[in-house]
Amino acid sequence: LWDSPDWAPAPACDDDRGLPDLTQLVPGSAVGPDRAARLLAGHGVPGVRLLERLLTAVLRALAGEGPAATLVSADPDLVVDWIAAASYTLPAGLAARLTFTTYSARPEDDHHHLTGTRPETGERVTGPVFHLDRLTADGCPEPSPAARFLAGALGSGRLDALDAVAELWDAGTADDVEAGVRRLRAGCALLAGDSDAGAFGEEGSRLVSFVRGVAELRPQEAGLAPERLRDAVARHLADGTAPLGDVRATLAPLPEPYRRAVLAGLLGALETSAELRTAALDAQACASLATLVDQAPDLLAAGPATALYALRRAPGEPRPAALRILRLFRQGLWEETETYEALRDLMAADKPQPERAPWLLRRRGPAREKE
Repeated sequence: LWDSPDWAPAPACDDDRGLPDLTQLVPGSAVGPDRAARLLAGHGVPGVRLLERLLTAVLRALAGEGPAATLVSADPDLVVDWIAAASYTLPAGLAARLTFTTYSARPEDDHHHLTGTRPETGERVTGPVFHLDRLTADGCPEPSPAARFLAGALGSGRLDALDAVAELWDAGTADDVEAGVRRLRAGCALLAGDSDAGAFGEEGSRLVSFVRGVAELRPQEAGLAPERLRDAVARHLADGTAPLGDVRATLAPLPEPYRRAVLAGLLGALETSAELRTAALDAQACASLATLVDQAPDLLAAGPATALYALRRAPGEPRPAALRILRLFRQGLWEETETYEALRDLMAADKPQPERAPWLLRRRGPAREKE
């Protein structure tokens, strides 16, 4: 507080009136998500790698699993940049629990989660130390899967992934910071799509691993709202390109109402993109979705284009598929023209093609007997 406008040149008089209340501190616009994104864009891959280690240290410190981290630089603005990068990568509720100071002359005695200091004083610190001027770190564990996922999302501009993580985190009940860190790690593993949360998920396992992650998250115990899960699924699967396979079997490990929420999110993503329907709806997926006509018609009603696509391409006899299309048509899902075209294609596929005579026989007629 040296040179602060709140610092008085002499002790306050002891008149039992107490100190005056300070005006509310309003955040400025100098630090924000854009500044953090520009920081990583300027440093490239080495900057993302450093943020992975910094987030690992931050999460360990928040959960009480490790010591605080020290940021070392001769430029105080650089310390602010990296604190901002760590803060804006986390969900807002968890970032609010993160304590920091941009400078301390005695960092070894500081008790904040993040402490900034100069190179000449940073040598006395025994915990994780981040040398921001040369993008190196000492005394840091290997990056955790959650840290790799979060840093990769910010470094690649995937702010939608950070929003999805925040939605899942906010869906849980308010609890202590240790439980908040556990929920963040589970959400990152869920959205990452595989065991390595540094990637956004292998295309072939995106839905399968997403469902596995939700089941491991135990959404009922976490107080996860099905609507939040539905929106996260739609966002996460919107860029998928691999065939989905047996959707109903994939969703079987989930309890209700989360199984229905994931299915609704998947149908929502398919409904907004014809390209995604073409890439993701293989014959097995179409057959699986076609059963929803009898078991969950209201879900298909929310995605008429997806429903028609699946019913036209599901394997099996065309007549049951035609009856399903007519049933949904009577419910007002489609116009007459598209319904007629779908039925025409199904019936045309059911008609046997006439056999044609061999080409040589048509051209030359029956073989002549030898004279």
